[in-house]
Amino acid sequence: MMQKTRNAPPPFSDMRETRAMRGFLTTRDEPGLAELATRQHGVVSLAQLQAAGLSADAVGRRVKRGLLHRIHRGVYAVGHRRIGARGHLWAAVLAVPGSVLSHRSAAAAWDLCPTPSGRLDVTTQGGARSTKAIRVHRTTNLEATTQEDGLPTTTIARTLQDLAATETQHRLQRLTARAEHLRLLDTTTLTSPTDKRGAPRLEAALEAIKANGAEVTRSELEERFLELVAREALPRPGVNQTIEGYEVDFVWRAQRLIVETDGAETHLTHRAFETDRARDAVLVSGGWRVVRFTWRQVTDGSAAETLRRLLA
Repeated sequence: MMQKTRNAPPPFSDMRETRAMRGFLTTRDEPGLAELATRQHGVVSLAQLQAAGLSADAVGRRVKRGLLHRIHRGVYAVGHRRIGARGHLWAAVLAVPGSVLSHRSAAAAWDLCPTPSGRLDVTTQGGARSTKAIRVHRTTNLEATTQEDGLPTTTIARTLQDLAATETQHRLQRLTARAEHLRLLDTTTLTSPTDKRGAPRLEAALEAIKANGAEVTRSELEERFLELVAREALPRPGVNQTIEGYEVDFVWRAQRLIVETDGAETHLTHRAFETDRARDAVLVSGGWRVVRFTWRQVTDGSAAETLRRLLA
């Protein structure tokens, strides 16, 4: 069952792109085709082109002239291949008629995580097959909605239920917390996942939110650090809490330990260098130990042993 929702990213509305598309897509039968392509973040399907009055030969001529670029079978980018992440999500559902985005691809559409770099996931009640670029799931009960720009996805509840069977416990908990933070999560609509393996994971993720609230990180590096903590089975820290008047990235209060994760784009400027040292001095004078880890130390795991010793 499809339903409308307003809790979704706003539609793309670059009117310059619309005017550029109008010159070679608009037909007498469908003057709004350029606007459709814009709403779909630069992609259209062959069926949409034909419904607008373009014959197969007309589509072929535009492909040869570089006005249309094949993304999937029966799906084209308009004008150029440089479609964004949401354009690729649109292309996936257009390539499988009757499908909706699901699993991690739906999570990306809901802004719970970045768009996956590998195959995109769609779910359908039909008989389509997976390809190298699209993983097709089949269901007899399609719980779906459409976002503001018309992009069809599984509902937020169904998205989390599907992910409960495939994601790690830590990852599922972070996605669930993000949904709660965005006020997308209605626990009354969450039922046990179709795949029963995910039921305990989903229940644990919801319990973590009740216990700790929807702790939200501010960067990919902070997310990576929390993954490191979970992978190494270390005590879970408080996230973005205020200590001595400063908001710190991570804190273990019992051990009087603070960890800051330093991304090069924000911590290598002269001003940031001076500010970091000033706040470290205040925290240390208050009896806290302050440790800073770089992106490399977090992502290659070398921070784990240092952290383990500090928490011992």
